[in-house]
Amino acid sequence: MAGYCENCGAELRDGSKFCQECGSEVSPEPIEEHNYCENCGASLEDSENFCENCGADLNTPQVVKKENVIEKLKKSNILKKYKIPIIIIATVVIVAVIIYATLIITAPEPDVGTQIASVGLNDFIIPGDYRIDPSSIDVDYTGYNAVFSQGYSNGEELIYISVMNIPYGVDGESAAASQGGVYKTLMGVDGYYIEDDGYYSFAFVDGAYLNVVTASSPYVLDQITYRG
Repeated sequence: MAGYCENCGAELRDGSKFCQECGSEVSPEPIEEHNYCENCGASLEDSENFCENCGADLNTPQVVKKENVIEKLKKSNILKKYKIPIIIIATVVIVAVIIYATLIITAPEPDVGTQIASVGLNDFIIPGDYRIDPSSIDVDYTGYNAVFSQGYSNGEELIYISVMNIPYGVDGESAAASQGGVYKTLMGVDGYYIEDDGYYSFAFVDGAYLNVVTASSPYVLDQITYRG
């Protein structure tokens, strides 16, 4: 809308910044300020008590509606703005969990080492996590012959070792074979492997001694070595 120069009164063209007659600077038109409804965003007049668009009470604080917040979020593109960082963070977390689970599954079993189990005059190398059961230590003398025996446990599996002095005149190999089982090499020596009622034994002769090693599972026998 055209106005007039405050200095000379000449009519001004629309949008003029200086008067074309006297060159005076034209004062900018005052910006009309408007109030807006907090509920629906419609333009309001100062004298209104209720919004003519949604009927909201303009004299009391308005509760922001959930749907309005969602709509504003959509318009501001805030979800799009943070979409890529959220995807990156989620991917990193998932990969970390997969790596951690893989490490646990593929982690080698702890090395418990070995120890020497001495029974009578003979020594056996057994896993280091086994502990001797004091109540199992036994020595039985029959004439000039002796039987030494003792047991070990790691809380899950058992090892029981018996070493018998072979009586004079008795063939040791025959004594070992009399235990039954299958002839094979185990613990670094040849002997007889026996499975009997959930227990697994290996009998062999070394010099004047018949040795019988019994375990609660066959793989335990594979962890034992005869030292002599």
